[in-house]
Formats: sequence, structure tokens, C-alpha cells
Amino acid sequence: MEHMLLRFTLGLRHFLPLALLAVSSGNCFAQTPAESAHERTVVVERYATERLALWQKRLNLQDWNISLVVSRAADLKPKTLGNIHWDSDKKTAVLRVLDPADYKLAFNDMLQDVEFTVVHELIHLELSPVLSPLQRNDANRREEEHAVNHMADALLKLDRKEKSVPPVMTTGN
Repeated sequence: MEHMLLRFTLGLRHFLPLALLAVSSGNCFAQTPAESAHERTVVVERYATERLALWQKRLNLQDWNISLVVSRAADLKPKTLGNIHWDSDKKTAVLRVLDPADYKLAFNDMLQDVEFTVVHELIHLELSPVLSPLQRNDANRREEEHAVNHMADALLKLDRKEKSVPPVMTTGN
């Protein structure tokens, strides 16, 4: 029972920022568009930072110092939702995710997409020692993106499936 309560409590922590945003946005006439846009950016930054810590641990990248930046579309390559730049020698990286102001998705869908971006970019980082010595071209970059997308999608599907399935209870016979 304690395990179930802990999972419930941890689950609430993920949705608390969303609930606070929903409550605060209920009074939309009292807020200027800039304030609500800023609030969404702050919520996304907190959420992405939390998911970064979780996935960094799961992918065994704790020895990396990774910072997260919420970036406008103009600061990213066209048709991208994020990127990661790293220094292998120093084990540092900067991971960028798209600012909510540049999304055209519902807020919860956008948060799931931000998490996908975090996982996607961390997979690039994990693969960097293998791929960096290779000669890079447009064709193998497309293949890399395709493979990384599939891996990120698979990891997130497993993660989200685990959250939706209650734990199996066994009796101590």
C-alpha cells in the first residue's frame, strides 16, 4: 500500500504545475497575454528540467552536467523542436526545448512533446561517442534522426504504460 501511495504522490507532483496553471488561467481577464505566456514558459522549464533529471538518470548520464534552456523557434534550426550541444571532454551539455509560445498544440500535448524532445536529445548524447568519429552527411543524419525518434518513442511508451498499469500485488504465501 505504501508503494501505491508513493506512486500516487509522485504522480501528483508531475501534474501540480499543470493544475496551478489551469487554476491561474481561469482568471484570464486579469492577466495580460505576456504574463500568461511567461507563466507557461516557466511551467515548461520546470517540467522539462524535472524530466531531464529523470531521463538523465535512466539513461545513465548522471556524470554529465546538462543545462536546459527554453528557446524560441527563431533560436533553433527550422522545423526542429530542440537540440543539444555538448563538450565530451568536459562532460557538459546544453539541451534546448521549444518555448510553448511557438507550439500549436494543447498544453498537455505540448508537455508530452517537450518530454519527447528531452529524451530524443539525451539519446543523441548517449550515441555521440559512437557516431562522432563517423563522416556525417545529410543521409546518415536523417537515418540517425529516424532511429533516435523510434528509440525515444519506445522508451516513452514503456514509461507511460508503466504509469497507467497498477502494480501487481502478490500475497506473501
